[in-house]
Amino acid sequence: MSEIENAPERRIVVIDGHAMAFRAFFALPPESFVNSAGQATNSVYGFCRMIFNIVRNEKPTHMAVAFDLPGGTFRD
Repeated sequence: MSEIENAPERRIVVIDGHAMAFRAFFALPPESFVNSAGQATNSVYGFCRMIFNIVRNEKPTHMAVAFDLPGGTFRD
């Protein structure tokens, strides 16, 4: 048998971090998620929940999250 046939299955997940954070920000009401300084934390909470759900449901062996660089992008 070849080495490839004996290798464990790999599941790689690549995530568009800005798209996920944007989605999380607008999916949750900011007035319900604030820290002691009054800053909205809905985006952080929603982003982490989505990551946890992906890990639980997809069981990836590897994961990468990519964010846009500062400055102009194709999203502008």
